[in-house]
Amino acid sequence: MALALLVAAAATAQEAGSGEPGALPEPAGNRTAEVQEAMEEARWTFGNTKLSPYLGLVDSGWVRNAFDAVDADEVDDFTATLRAGLSLFHRIGTESVLALWGLPEYVWWADLEDRRRLNGRYGAGWYADFTRLGIEIEATRADEQRRITPEVRELTSQRADRALAGARIGLYRSLDLQLRASSSDFDALVDPGPLGARAQFGRLDRREEVFQIGLAMRLRDAVDVAVGAFQVSTEFEQSAASPDSVRLDNDGDGLYLELAQERTRVEWRTRLEHRELDPEGPAATARFPGFDDLLGLSAITLHSLDRRRSLGFYGRRELFYALGPEFAYFISERFGATSHLDLGRSTTVQLTAEVGDLSFQPIVGTTLQRGDDLTSFGVTVLQELPYGVGLSLGVLHGTIDSSSASLADDRSITSLTFGLDLRSISWP
Repeated sequence: MALALLVAAAATAQEAGSGEPGALPEPAGNRTAEVQEAMEEARWTFGNTKLSPYLGLVDSGWVRNAFDAVDADEVDDFTATLRAGLSLFHRIGTESVLALWGLPEYVWWADLEDRRRLNGRYGAGWYADFTRLGIEIEATRADEQRRITPEVRELTSQRADRALAGARIGLYRSLDLQLRASSSDFDALVDPGPLGARAQFGRLDRREEVFQIGLAMRLRDAVDVAVGAFQVSTEFEQSAASPDSVRLDNDGDGLYLELAQERTRVEWRTRLEHRELDPEGPAATARFPGFDDLLGLSAITLHSLDRRRSLGFYGRRELFYALGPEFAYFISERFGATSHLDLGRSTTVQLTAEVGDLSFQPIVGTTLQRGDDLTSFGVTVLQELPYGVGLSLGVLHGTIDSSSASLADDRSITSLTFGLDLRSISWP
């Protein structure tokens, strides 16, 4: 589990959001604590160095309407991803850890040969905790196939390169000063074909730079509170899919408030932020309309006393950049519920349901309007097999009803998935 825990925490997504329906909002987390936990679970020990292997068949199954198209253009196919990798942890003194990890994976499609490719997740980081001072320095690359936007529920491969530096400075008792700076580059890895034929994910290629400063502390009853401010700058790459005559570059700032609590029966978290974004670049080509509003996410999970059953609810209001050339961005408002039920000692059932809507903002110079309604539901069965092998079987169905003239018909996509997780095998 160590390597999976490490790379999952390092994964990035557009505007820290998720295109996957049913995805519970997750906190930014404490990377140093996550690395320490991953190191403790590593299987092989060589003095101050630990190694953890991984092998699994993931994100595999049959996909109906692989390109999230209208009925006449539907394409069905079978996909499978084989993932293998190794993480290394080296303790430096008693206060810091150096971590390296590599997780190459091969993405295979039965008929869509242009979608076959070698992806992978790689990274390195130094994590230190000197009691009143914490430092995190990390560089990661994630080439992965996933749904990157709720606008189109098509599986596609995207590269996310990120460099991050953060510091925690203890001020007084549980009061900390937190500093964080990051730079992320997003690039589409799959050729979509002629313009207009499929979703042009190249329009989302960009660089995002974020600087955040805030205060964090723990109150009574283990309530964690954080407040602060941030600056963000986004510069889009220019291509045939995103011409220089239509620039969506922007920068701005905002304020945020985070609250979280984890108890035996209940855990919840909330993040609210006010973000103001302005167009950047020459006035003749700047087409970003600006943004000044609230964003946020909230989730609560209720557990049974033995934690064998749980019920969760979540809501999220996020900004995503739009794929269509007529629109700059859209606001995604989604609400969902998830449930978790253990059946016996080795079987777990997970249910998800989600509804939402997307409100699109046109670029400067146009008055087009568009709104999409989203629905999705799914079920996943997790089975622990002998020798520590994990098996997962699931189905996910989603529908988008758009007011766009070119997308007037409902679009739906169904995935039947399975996975085989071998990471718990007793390795030699």
